[in-house]
Amino acid sequence: MSYYDNYYYREKHTPSAEEQVDRFLKKYESRAGLSSRELYYKRQPLRYTDWIANGSNIPFHQEIEKEPMVEMYIPQHRFQDLVERERMVDEINDQNRRYRQLLDQLDEDARIRNSNPALKKAWDNYQLLLGLCRSK
Repeated sequence: MSYYDNYYYREKHTPSAEEQVDRFLKKYESRAGLSSRELYYKRQPLRYTDWIANGSNIPFHQEIEKEPMVEMYIPQHRFQDLVERERMVDEINDQNRRYRQLLDQLDEDARIRNSNPALKKAWDNYQLLLGLCRSK
């Protein structure tokens, strides 16, 4: 299967949100359902335009959304697996961020070297000496 075919296949067969939830619940041996007792109250953030419309006074009326909560029953060892997985994802994201910063720094260094002939010549001499030292 070519790269294009594989990409097309993945795009065509992307699991729905319900399938992803089912896969998650099976993976972590858990159950979930809407809570009949709890609601999540989410306040809408205040915008600067709200203050201007109110004559530079902080508006006292703020919109609040009510969203149903989900109850999830998960074994403790699977919950610990989930927490550990989240920690690993955060660590990988942090490593990727540092890697991108390093690549940006290398690109910036190369741009400066290429724009300055004296620096480029010094860099080439440094690379030559480094190669000679490595070959010993």
